[in-house]
Amino acid sequence: MNTFTQHIPNFVDTSEPVGVFEFESTEDLLNLGVVQRYVTDDFDHFAVRGNVLMAISRGGFFWWVAGYLKNAIGLGLPEWDGGKYMAETESGEVLVLLSKDVCSVCGDVITLLDGSKLNKAKK
Repeated sequence: MNTFTQHIPNFVDTSEPVGVFEFESTEDLLNLGVVQRYVTDDFDHFAVRGNVLMAISRGGFFWWVAGYLKNAIGLGLPEWDGGKYMAETESGEVLVLLSKDVCSVCGDVITLLDGSKLNKAKK
């Protein structure tokens, strides 16, 4: 038996306990109500990074930690690639950046690994 532990961010003030749910198959996991709440009109797919279940939306530009798996091996879910960012150069050119090229994101500023900075593109 495997378990899924719901992720509730620290900034959420709730008296509800974090849910821990047992499941036997990938289908069981993905049909849990707490997991299904991520499936919206702009939802793409679920992926894993280690034992973390990620919900990926809007072509990979939005992602959320859905929760934590006791064991992600054998679930057949894709490995999360780290996501994508849209940035705008000073000349107005819009670039798609992969997570592997980004050092940090703070507000609307994306800092690349080489130290250069770009603004998040206005969508």
